[in-house]
Amino acid sequence: MKKEHQIKSQHYLRHIDKLHEVLQEPRLYDFLAHRYSHYEILERCGKIYPVAILDKTLRKATDHDPIVVAPKKWNLETTGFIIKDPAYRTFLELIGNLIIPNETYRMVNIKQTTHGATIHCDIGRYDCMIDTCDCLGWEVLKVLSEASRWQTMSFGELFEKLKLRTYLHAQVKDPLVNGTRRSVAIAVSVLTSFFHGDELRFFLGCKSTKGLNAGQTHVIPSFMFQPEQGYRNEEFCLLHNVRREFLEELFGVKAPKGASYRWFFQHKPIQYLDKMLEAGEAELWLTGVVVNLMNLRPEICMLLRIKTPQWYAIHSSVHTRPGERIQINEEFATIHECRGSRRESVPRKFDSDAELFHSASLNPGDIVPPGAAAFWLGVDALRKLP
Repeated sequence: MKKEHQIKSQHYLRHIDKLHEVLQEPRLYDFLAHRYSHYEILERCGKIYPVAILDKTLRKATDHDPIVVAPKKWNLETTGFIIKDPAYRTFLELIGNLIIPNETYRMVNIKQTTHGATIHCDIGRYDCMIDTCDCLGWEVLKVLSEASRWQTMSFGELFEKLKLRTYLHAQVKDPLVNGTRRSVAIAVSVLTSFFHGDELRFFLGCKSTKGLNAGQTHVIPSFMFQPEQGYRNEEFCLLHNVRREFLEELFGVKAPKGASYRWFFQHKPIQYLDKMLEAGEAELWLTGVVVNLMNLRPEICMLLRIKTPQWYAIHSSVHTRPGERIQINEEFATIHECRGSRRESVPRKFDSDAELFHSASLNPGDIVPPGAAAFWLGVDALRKLP
């Protein structure tokens, strides 16, 4: 049995290379941009990213975010879904990805208001999200990697080959903003800018997880909007989630077993962050709401702007204790492993988008779609802010 499992794993790992080849094809992004052309599509330096921009209103984040709205009563849905591909679960399990049924906040619908987009939320589950959302990205890559001459097909022919996606669109009106009959987990991507001496930099990392996004660049921190400790009401706050993931992903500190939902408030990096936010030495901005066109899931993009050079000087010092020194966690491989030069941050070059594009390796096939959105929307925000 173990040998059979190893053979299947090797087969799927070889297949990943074909899937990644599709990610490098511009026609994939032309197709998705055409299919969802009724939305603004993210485009920079002549490159199209598989991201629909629903809102790019710049607003400061607070403890009471108008961008997300909780229900009067939480309703966890685990049945009644209309799409699923068991092969994707098998794929993830064989390559060693754990599918844990942790709760996530899910999108019920997205409404446009005079203040920008508002996401009406409820409770969902990570495994249900894999089955009903991420399977769509898997389907695109799998079908196209197996189709002969797909690059010469019309966009209509390509869409018809995607059975899960075509069925979803037939059953649900505009699934980009309508979460009916799926568990549409909400994620958050934060572009963190900071000063290293006089130079402004950003934290980026390459995903070390196995699967479709392995080796792709993402902003740090980036995470699921979720009640990690099971306190649905108390953890329903973007700033709360940013604090937690800021500590986990930038400092490698994990929640202890059985921890309170406020477990991270006692750690010095969070205390220092809050002190900077209060003093105006750091700012947290909402930069946009986007939808990843690969899996049709919404992402909240944010900018954490750290304005004092002292922050990086303190947290990068070799004399700083573990847990208080910057240490990218295991979700990200080092840039050295993926790009040939050890850089956990990218220098600021605001003379042109082109210079940023090349210095940060932002080719659409090399970066997670919402990571690209958070990066460019964050850069736009920095250009506007005093």
